[in-house]
Amino acid sequence: MLAANAIATISLFDAVYEPVPGGKSIADLELERSVPSCNRPFIRPEYVVAKEYLEPGQDQDAIKDTIGPEPPARLPSNLPPPGDLHASLRLGRQIASGRAGTVYVVELDEDASSPELTAATLPRLVVKICHPTTYYRISREAFQYEEMESLQGTVIPRYYGLFQVTLEPGVMFRYWFMEKLYGGKGSNDSDEEDHSEFPRCLTVLVLEYISEEFLPVRRRLKDNDTEEIKEMFRELARLGVWQPDIQQDDILWVPNAESAGRYRWRLVDFDRARKSNMSLRRFEIENNRHLRAMFKWLR
Repeated sequence: MLAANAIATISLFDAVYEPVPGGKSIADLELERSVPSCNRPFIRPEYVVAKEYLEPGQDQDAIKDTIGPEPPARLPSNLPPPGDLHASLRLGRQIASGRAGTVYVVELDEDASSPELTAATLPRLVVKICHPTTYYRISREAFQYEEMESLQGTVIPRYYGLFQVTLEPGVMFRYWFMEKLYGGKGSNDSDEEDHSEFPRCLTVLVLEYISEEFLPVRRRLKDNDTEEIKEMFRELARLGVWQPDIQQDDILWVPNAESAGRYRWRLVDFDRARKSNMSLRRFEIENNRHLRAMFKWLR
């Protein structure tokens, strides 16, 4: 399988309108690989958990020491030196949209891409494209994917990079036809900064396509499913990654059992995730609090 850092540039087929004398023309758009912006860690002070959130048999005093001083450091990377390959992509249908961006299935144009890129070396792909002023959210998400390199292909999708371009004046990205709707900051999070001065930065995340089936995949959730999903969140916790926004449509079913590996699910949508200084025990309390409520509703 192709290394996650092998692709240096991508192009999106017929992606922009360019001004020409007397009107406009449709053109391809090339983006270069970019380094994600560092996401501030979540440093949680020691506090006492409310009694209704305690696990059976726990007492409040016993969990006061579950806060560490700093989040764990990123594990050493196993990737080779960055590559210089080019991937030409054709945007297909939209399969999801949220506060950070819109997800499209893409088709690799092998004739216009580097010869090393084929259906045999790359899985099926999707791109997550920022809204006009939410490029920073996609960058944060890319940062978390790189933090979780060791979990790619097992707990989370394979990640092939963050790509950016600043659009020239007069150039319009065709898929921003709802720019007025998404023109704000996209959230009322208290830790948000004002990024509205950079509305021309197009940011794209390239990921492995998993499926379009999320919990409960048209069936009742079984006990082995719930235990597997809990273990996947423990995998994130071992890297110090806290996902405070656990939603059922961010847990995708892997239809092919042979390619699934250890888990039949994948976790996605990490624009709100952060590294945290919480201990594994604290992670378990926080994750189970959210998961129990979701599982109860799905049953």
